[in-house]
Amino acid sequence: SVCYCNKRMDEKHCNGSLSALEENIGNKGKHSYYYAHSHKATGPKWDGKPQPRLLSKNNSPEDCYNSKTSFDTNNSSITVYSFSDENSKIKIYIPLAVSSADDVILKHDCESFALTATDINFEKKRLAFNKLFGTVEENGKVKVKSDKIIVTFTKKEVKDWPRLGF
Repeated sequence: SVCYCNKRMDEKHCNGSLSALEENIGNKGKHSYYYAHSHKATGPKWDGKPQPRLLSKNNSPEDCYNSKTSFDTNNSSITVYSFSDENSKIKIYIPLAVSSADDVILKHDCESFALTATDINFEKKRLAFNKLFGTVEENGKVKVKSDKIIVTFTKKEVKDWPRLGF
């Protein structure tokens, strides 16, 4: 097989000893068809026993907040929403039609929020989180569209949010 050296591949790998899979990943990087196979297992070697083995014991972030659930089920009538994690902002999309921005009230601090809205049928709806995944600035904004409400928070620390709350 022919090896095409490029900036992703070092000299050690350009001596023709690569498999076709390694060569394809080296040439095309993360755009390779085989990219999912490029991850190498870094865990401990298997001890040959079928029983599971405890590797470590740490408190997860969820353990710290188990006394206070994140999504406030008792006070939330809105259960359908989505969010997007943008670099320094978090946006929450709520599919709810309201008459005007005056029908929406947002109360929040750096780690929780409650949104109350009166829909076009004059029913009060609420979405509340007691504990957000990270902390936010206290400058939350609400934007009302014809069929949805968009809540935008600025993150205090730029990091990925895999979920909205803990």
